[in-house]
Amino acid sequence: MKKLFALLTMLLSLSVNANALYISGSAGTVSGEDDYKGTNVNVLLGLDNLAIEPSWKHYTAKDIEDYDTYALRIARETNVYTLGIYGGMTPDVDEAWGKYSNQFVGADFTISLNPVGDTHSRLVGPGNRGIAVGGDGITRIDVGAGIKYAKHKTEVAGMPDLETAQTEYQIFAGAKILMINLSAGYTYYDYGDKDSVTSGFVNGVNYALLGARPDNAFNVKMDIPFFPIVTPYIGYSKVNYDVPAGNPDHSNNYEFGAYLDFAMLTANVSYQVREMAGHNDGFLSAGVGLKFE
Repeated sequence: MKKLFALLTMLLSLSVNANALYISGSAGTVSGEDDYKGTNVNVLLGLDNLAIEPSWKHYTAKDIEDYDTYALRIARETNVYTLGIYGGMTPDVDEAWGKYSNQFVGADFTISLNPVGDTHSRLVGPGNRGIAVGGDGITRIDVGAGIKYAKHKTEVAGMPDLETAQTEYQIFAGAKILMINLSAGYTYYDYGDKDSVTSGFVNGVNYALLGARPDNAFNVKMDIPFFPIVTPYIGYSKVNYDVPAGNPDHSNNYEFGAYLDFAMLTANVSYQVREMAGHNDGFLSAGVGLKFE
């Protein structure tokens, strides 16, 4: 694994042109059921084909302490493909029952089957910038895959530390057909010992899964950029959980929102409804961003 990441890092560092600098950043909030509140901050520093993306996520909820997740992604981005590696951690969180923390590393690859121009953005995957991108003729297709390894740890006074190893396998694809952008993804989770609780995010879901252990997830989204500035979109995701019998074993998530693009300034707003065990909970998201290219 160390040799693989060393090789990927070497590939990412090739062909950097000092004349092609681009910078962007975004900040967003999420609020919802059980006093859930989340904050996301992301910065992108690009130099020709090299992109560096530090990020921070903060989230909390009723009877849950504050969680902070820090990550750094480094990617090589061309008009044909995006190759990225990343790592991060959630430092110790002091809950009433003990401490929780996690560390993770991952890699992803996305390729455009019919690229055009010199855009760094993809229709789907970590290279997606949340804006519409072009294609050659009436169709553009991007496909990709990713892998992530995480170790979750729980510390309870008077007991040995509890750990859970989690491996996440992702596949995703996006297509631009006429004026419509379609994207979909599937994620499968594999576990070692299931001793520690887990916490984290699932693609297509705007809120953190606190203590819930996902088994697999599917998401689909459609952007409809019919207007010059506003791009409405709709999305659906389903998460199946690895839980004891008698507990809710899945959730359905329905999202409605829009992107706003004012050249250097971007914004987005959405509302996501989670349906689980016969109950509907709402989560409101809003964010702004700046880009200099």
